[in-house]
Amino acid sequence: SDLDFKGLPKKNSIVEFVNQHFDILINFSAINNDAATYIYALSKASFKVGYKPNRKINDLIIDLQEDKRYMLVKELIRTLKNF
Repeated sequence: SDLDFKGLPKKNSIVEFVNQHFDILINFSAINNDAATYIYALSKASFKVGYKPNRKINDLIIDLQEDKRYMLVKELIRTLKNF
């Protein structure tokens, strides 16, 4: 299994991903998933975007209802054009 007893990814299975540089990392996760949140939080991405409020992890939060998640990329592009 790639998960430890707490349900978190084992370090050796995620080191390559979290150490890879991304300009932007977008979190589309619709559920609270400790393993995905853990990986997302550890990522070396320069800018993290999500639609769920998590100010400790996300640099940009786009406020959307759950059933409108598909609009995240559209809203992100619109927002980034203003920078």
